[in-house]
Amino acid sequence: MRLKNKNIIITGGASGIGLATVERCLQDGANIIMSDLPSAAAEQRARELDARYSGNFVTGANLLVDTAGKS
Repeated sequence: MRLKNKNIIITGGASGIGLATVERCLQDGANIIMSDLPSAAAEQRARELDARYSGNFVTGANLLVDTAGKS
């Protein structure tokens, strides 16, 4: 538990290397904030991780920014 009680922010955490990093850090006891682009798959992955690692996992950061109409 080398990462026990460490706080880590991981972007792109819903798939691939980001997801593997999230899972490994959670296994090592870290508190994780995961963000990714909004999608049904990302939401499902977040629910699964939250159920498995309740208390150490936070999600909800949305990286999609609406820039329509901005200069």
